[in-house]
Amino acid sequence: MLKIHQESDLTETATHVRLIYNKYSGMLLGFISQIINDRAKAEAQMISIFCELAKASYKERSSPNIGSWNELRTFALNYLPAHTIQLEIAADLPAQEQLSQLQHQVFNLAYYQKKSLCDIAKQLNQTEELIRKTLKEAFTVMKGKREN
Repeated sequence: MLKIHQESDLTETATHVRLIYNKYSGMLLGFISQIINDRAKAEAQMISIFCELAKASYKERSSPNIGSWNELRTFALNYLPAHTIQLEIAADLPAQEQLSQLQHQVFNLAYYQKKSLCDIAKQLNQTEELIRKTLKEAFTVMKGKREN
């Protein structure tokens, strides 16, 4: 009896993940491709994200809380390794070449990982005021670079 219940849960999870994949995989690949400019790496990351989604769904023994593009995007951002995002973006965006290490870190955490200034301050062990100032400086530098 227990085995049938486990198989039922697995089938339900697989079906739900397949529906999410069919609906959003193209958008997710495009999103990841904007972060990682290597198509093969982006595809590998996308597959890894869907595998992690299936694992998380099965462990919870319920349908995943992902039913929209924004929820999948948030899940993907939380799953993508921060250092991968930072390294790929740094290599591909010339505007970020002028940023200091702290500006670069704060910008990536705020813009790509959608973290709040409070969360960034805690993570980097800095004051929220310094993080706010640093992010403002980063945008100023990038905006100035873009206008040239």
